[in-house]
Amino acid sequence: MTNTTIKYIIGIDGGGSGCRVAITDRDGTLLSESEAGPANATSDLDGTIANIKAALTDAVDEAGLPDPELAHARGHAGIAGVLDLEDAQTIADAMPMPTTVTEDTVTSLQGALGDREGILLSIGTGTVVGVSRDGIQSFIGGWGLTLSDQASGAWLGRELLREVLLCHDGLAPPSDLTRRALEHFDDSPNQIAAYAAKATPAEFAILAPEVVLAAENGDPLGLNLMQAGAIYLTNAIDVLGLGRSETLCLTGGLGPSYKQWLTPNHRSCIAAPEGTALDGALWLAEAAAGENND
Repeated sequence: MTNTTIKYIIGIDGGGSGCRVAITDRDGTLLSESEAGPANATSDLDGTIANIKAALTDAVDEAGLPDPELAHARGHAGIAGVLDLEDAQTIADAMPMPTTVTEDTVTSLQGALGDREGILLSIGTGTVVGVSRDGIQSFIGGWGLTLSDQASGAWLGRELLREVLLCHDGLAPPSDLTRRALEHFDDSPNQIAAYAAKATPAEFAILAPEVVLAAENGDPLGLNLMQAGAIYLTNAIDVLGLGRSETLCLTGGLGPSYKQWLTPNHRSCIAAPEGTALDGALWLAEAAAGENND
């Protein structure tokens, strides 16, 4: 097959809260888009593949493509938790069309910055901090909730529950936020402990909007948690080095919520993202199609 036989471009974006698939033609016209369940290769590789394939099947059906047409497609998947080449190859081998696979950090950065140079803070269930400069991408953090993902929705939710238990034990002062969180679990610290023992990052992240809202209303714990997250993000920006002419993008469900907690110099560089991680996946699939000589 030569690159002239490729008719369709397929982008796949997978994260802890769900996965998305988009199909376009070579002119960039969107033919279909679909969603399915979580896709984090570290947390559940088999489930990740199953959910991606479910979303892909729906997208192919919506686009009205018969299965043989997938031989004329090229895909790229940006999937959370792809930490090694073995996982990437396992996912690629499960796809019905030639597909390159990277961590979702790569597609998030590409989608947000486009051709611009700068830094991305993508804060959702997890945290992505990356820089694109001189044609090279690099990242820091993003090692998963157990060891990393500071400032993320999952991190905020977990830290909230940690503080609730400290309040219950008399080791920290309660606040409206901790009281509401405890009520959510029927005023039972045992329920909190049982929930936390089995909770996925996405399940911890369900609690994050309460933290953001509490901070906006001046709750002391909400403020402390958002400020702690912002300190991590500020340090990350400084380590990567944000040039005066470079762009800073805040994306994800929580990214824009941290704007007010960043330094004035950092805020002055904030600009709207060019696109989403799914757009980044489509761009990388198109790039691969243009280079394809199979």
